[in-house]
Amino acid sequence: MARRIFLRDEDASLAPDVAAQTLPHAIASVLKAALERYSQSDIWSLFISKHFGAPGFSRTALAQFGLDQHWCNARVQPLRDPVRWKFFHVGNWYLNGVHPRRPLELRAPARRRILISLEHRPRRSSPKLATFFGMAAAMRRGLSKDECGNIADLGDGAAPRDRKNAMAVGSSPEIFWFLPTSGDTRYLGTSDYGREPTNAYLREIAVTSERLGYDGLLIPTGSSCHDPWITAASLIPVTSRIKLLVALRTSIMGPTASARQAATLDQALGGRLLLNLVPGGDAAELAADGVFLSHDERYEAADEFLTVWRRILETGEKFSFEGRHLKVDNARNYYPPVQRPYPPLYFGGSSPAAHALAAKHVDAYLTWGEPLAAVAEKIADVRARAARHGRTVRFGVRLHVIARETEEEAWAAADRLISRLTDEDIAAAQANYAKMDSVGQARMAALHGGRRDRLVLGPNLWAGVGLVRGGAGTALVGAPEQIAERLREYQGLGVDTFVLSGYPHLEESLRFAELVFPLLGKGAVTQRGAQTGGAFDIRAVRQVAAS
Repeated sequence: MARRIFLRDEDASLAPDVAAQTLPHAIASVLKAALERYSQSDIWSLFISKHFGAPGFSRTALAQFGLDQHWCNARVQPLRDPVRWKFFHVGNWYLNGVHPRRPLELRAPARRRILISLEHRPRRSSPKLATFFGMAAAMRRGLSKDECGNIADLGDGAAPRDRKNAMAVGSSPEIFWFLPTSGDTRYLGTSDYGREPTNAYLREIAVTSERLGYDGLLIPTGSSCHDPWITAASLIPVTSRIKLLVALRTSIMGPTASARQAATLDQALGGRLLLNLVPGGDAAELAADGVFLSHDERYEAADEFLTVWRRILETGEKFSFEGRHLKVDNARNYYPPVQRPYPPLYFGGSSPAAHALAAKHVDAYLTWGEPLAAVAEKIADVRARAARHGRTVRFGVRLHVIARETEEEAWAAADRLISRLTDEDIAAAQANYAKMDSVGQARMAALHGGRRDRLVLGPNLWAGVGLVRGGAGTALVGAPEQIAERLREYQGLGVDTFVLSGYPHLEESLRFAELVFPLLGKGAVTQRGAQTGGAFDIRAVRQVAAS
């Protein structure tokens, strides 16, 4: 039975120019997910209502969404119903873990609701037909979408798959872990379980994260942290694969000297350096470092910094620049980095000035783990701003995680993490954060208001960490399947990178990888059906099994 895709606008007041910015990106993300599932030779056609400003999808426009290599046919067709968009030849694919018989809701700016259902019109000769009906047959037997797993692994009449080995639908996201360079603990607040951020301990976390298969490692910055550049350099001899996301402090570093540092460290790491732009969010901390710029002035200075920094790494030629905050005369970088034109730039910020900077300069925009609707708004704004510069930006989310084998265990662990906190601890921390001029920090604080009874923000999303921790203050709490599902929901908004952490960071890196990696399409780190114990015990068990 054919099913059609409808995108219904429930906000008739949505301006055509806003729709032209939001809808193409929403549709492009849907189509890109489908196209990545199958070969480039599939034929896809798109019919778009002129009611929404007829944004169209020319090959030039599609290139902005990364679809230029896949798209075969795109055209506009007026429809009698001005609020209906139709897609045809969508093919056999599984969108964000939602079965074709169920609609998918996406939320975009201006409280726009987009309802999507699928039209499946496979050709009888299609080799993918068997996999589609294999999934359908499995679901008819009562399996959930998680148990069906990756439809590419299902044949006609396939047997049910083990839930814990089901792979997340779509491409596997990048998963980064976190290096606690200001110390680690089992409890937030005062306890007897604090861990000093010695280089030996930080190396242990880095080596473990690489062995487990994490893609990257965030090295934070701040006056209470070890220097991120020296810390990253100390990991060169003990790591070989994992990427290092290191802070680039545009307020307290010079663009030419930091360009040389970045090129040198990228060479030493063999092209594994990533850079996290930090204009600064704590005026008191910046003042201690001799910086007295206002919030928006810091972003103006960061724009000038990146103009110089990017130019001398891109060209290797002399470059002179004079702005309001910076002036350089014949600046030049002689030794290029391994990654050309420069190591990728990551950045997180929630203010309009931050979004403008991200749109103009960065490769990946990071947001803290806010509810889905808020994250969708930020992504849409940054994406639209970047498009006006003729650029595209990737997206990531920074979160804590508390993963356990059952949901009950996970919530008990969350309660235990903040069990040593007093009301005085919380009040002091919140008062300190209120002094900052960081819009992102204000958004984090507003999620819970410093109250213990407002910590659950949505399914498996918990704000307890933010009671006393600055920066990322939310965590995903739950069983492995629940956390994987929440991450897939963020993926549905266009997120491809997650920067995660958990207390203590060494143990939680192991726990998350063991429980959740297989559900995200990443390599399993434990053996199924393994027998542990003494050597003689294992030998006896295997002899019995073989007999």
